[in-house]
Amino acid sequence: MSQQNGGPIVTVHAPSGEETPVRLPSVTVSPKAASYTPPSRARIAEVVKECETSLKNRPKRPKGESFVGALLRAAARALGLYWDGSTESNKTFFPHGLLVEVLTKDRIRSSLGFDLKDPEGYSLEECYRRIRGSGASNELGEYARVFAVLLLCDVPEDIFEFFSSKSKMNDEAFPFKLGKDGASIRSKSWKASTPDFQPGWTSQCCESFASQQWRVFLPFFKDTEEHQDFDGDTVMPWHDYHISAGGSSTTSTGRGTNAPAGGNSVVSRVFIHEGHWSFNGLNLVSDQINFIAQF
Repeated sequence: MSQQNGGPIVTVHAPSGEETPVRLPSVTVSPKAASYTPPSRARIAEVVKECETSLKNRPKRPKGESFVGALLRAAARALGLYWDGSTESNKTFFPHGLLVEVLTKDRIRSSLGFDLKDPEGYSLEECYRRIRGSGASNELGEYARVFAVLLLCDVPEDIFEFFSSKSKMNDEAFPFKLGKDGASIRSKSWKASTPDFQPGWTSQCCESFASQQWRVFLPFFKDTEEHQDFDGDTVMPWHDYHISAGGSSTTSTGRGTNAPAGGNSVVSRVFIHEGHWSFNGLNLVSDQINFIAQF
C-alpha cells in the first residue's frame, strides 16, 4: 500500500491473477481538540477581584443591575464561561467555584442592606449561614443558588421571602416554573395540590427568575449514575466543547472544528467545569477533555 495524492493506493488481486491498483477515497483527519486547562481557584479569585475593581471604577451601573449580580456576570465573561459557545453576555453561566468566590460575607452584607439597616428578624450571621453554609472553602449553603438568581434579577433582599416561606423554597426546589397566574413560581417537583409561591413579584420578575435560574442550576456528573435526564432549558457546565455533527457533515464552532460522527446522534467532546464532575481515577486537568457527551 502506498500514499500519494488523495487516498492510499492498494493492489487488488482478481481471481484471474491479474493485479489492479485502486486508489481509496481520501479520509480527512480532524484536528485534535486543543488542550484546555480550567482556571484554578486562585485564578477565579484573581478575576473576581479584577472585575470588582473595574466595576467600582465604572461611573454608573445600568438600572436594574445589582452590584454583586454585575460582578457575577463580569467574572463569568472574563473566565470565558459561555454556555452555548457564543460570546453573548446573556449566555454566561455561574458554576460552583465562581459562586463560592463571589458570595463572601461582605458582599452578602452589602447586597442585603446590612450597612444601612438591620433587616428585621434576620442577622447577617444567619443569612451568611443559609447562603454559604459554614463558609468552608468549597461549601455553599442551602440558599446559595436561589440568592444568586435574585442577584441576577436585582432583587437580592427578596431572599427573606424565601427564608420565611412555609414551603421548602431553597436550592433543593430547583428547577422552578411559572405559576398558572404568571405572577408566582413553583417547583417542578411539587405536587399539583401544593400552593404556588407568591413573593409579591410582577409577572416580568417571575419570568426573569424562571429564565435566569438555568445559569446557576447546573448539572453535576459522576460515575455512579448511568443515566441522567435533563430539562430542555438546562445549561451544561462546559468550559469548552467540540461538536461533531451526526451523519457525514462536519460542524465548526467558535471552539474548534471536529470530525464527523456516525449514526443519528450528535456527539460532543467537552471540557466539564472542575466543580461539576467527579469521576474516580481521572486526572483533573488532562483527563477531563476525554468526556464524551451524546445527545
